[in-house]
Amino acid sequence: MSDFNPDQPNGNGPFNQPEPAGPPTAQPWQEGQQQYPTQGTYVPTHDIGEWIASAFRNAIESIPQLAPLLVAQLVITGISTWIGFRALEGIEFVNLQSIDEGDLGFFDIVNFDSGLIIQAVLIGIAAAVAGTVLNLATTYILLQKQHGTAANTADSLGVGFQKLLPFIGWTIVSFLWWILPVALFVGGSIVIASVSGNGGIIALLSIVGFFVAIPLAIWYFVKISFLRFAAVSDRRTKSIWSSTFQTSEDNFWPVFGRLLLSAVLLIIPSFIINLIFQSGFSVNVETTGESAAINGVPVENLDMINLGELIPGSDGTGIILLLISTALGTAIGWFQTGLHAGIFAFYNREEAKATETI
Repeated sequence: MSDFNPDQPNGNGPFNQPEPAGPPTAQPWQEGQQQYPTQGTYVPTHDIGEWIASAFRNAIESIPQLAPLLVAQLVITGISTWIGFRALEGIEFVNLQSIDEGDLGFFDIVNFDSGLIIQAVLIGIAAAVAGTVLNLATTYILLQKQHGTAANTADSLGVGFQKLLPFIGWTIVSFLWWILPVALFVGGSIVIASVSGNGGIIALLSIVGFFVAIPLAIWYFVKISFLRFAAVSDRRTKSIWSSTFQTSEDNFWPVFGRLLLSAVLLIIPSFIINLIFQSGFSVNVETTGESAAINGVPVENLDMINLGELIPGSDGTGIILLLISTALGTAIGWFQTGLHAGIFAFYNREEAKATETI
């Protein structure tokens, strides 16, 4: 009869189960101990290549669940942009002929439609909220995929709506947690300089603050990078704030390195997408001596101009290019979310423990 050892994580534990086959896999949350992966359980790995390949594979395999979210994002973007253009067409400028050393002297607003502007602002806010829900839903799908589970689109949207307010609340807290110390430092520097009458103190404190702020900003960026993953995680037992901070606890540099690498991997694709976007909305101002032109139209012919007409692409081509860049950017965002999901699933203790017991 075999010995009974209740402390053994798998094997002859309380239920007298046999040890599963396979090599032991060390988990970062139990350094020095060994855990055997359960059959059918996805076990994260430290390997950089597998981490990147897993993110790409998870994004590809999740396309059936992610595609409806992309369609919804394109519809929201198209509608909100079209309404924005209509609001801009209600704004008219004059006095565009003031030229000073090659610079255009812009301008006096002579007419605008407040109703269209209010409508555009409200639609923009609604689009931002809807986009956040879609982002949380995407995060949930890819985080579940990282754990080896396929979440359907309807359930992911439900999670997005459910976690929307907590996520927004903790995002605001995160912003204030960073901006308030900065404001206090700047305000204190001004007060000290005013009391002492020495303006050089501000310069000195600014230099000191700059070199102190850089490492603090890096540290804080790493700490809050997983807010959305903590928000949608169904394995979390702590607050969203505690969970995202815990992800890089005792693993700061590995987490920072992977976040940095994920940003580097997306630099070139993001640059290309930005070029596509700018090609539809750039405004070209040319000045030569005492003459100037906007998008090839001489300024003397623009005594009064409609802002919507000034922006190229307002006839619909710009919206099309915007939708193309949005689709490409969303697809790249899936890959980036998959990369971050891999980091969160591996380094967050609660996620790693839950993965071990699925």
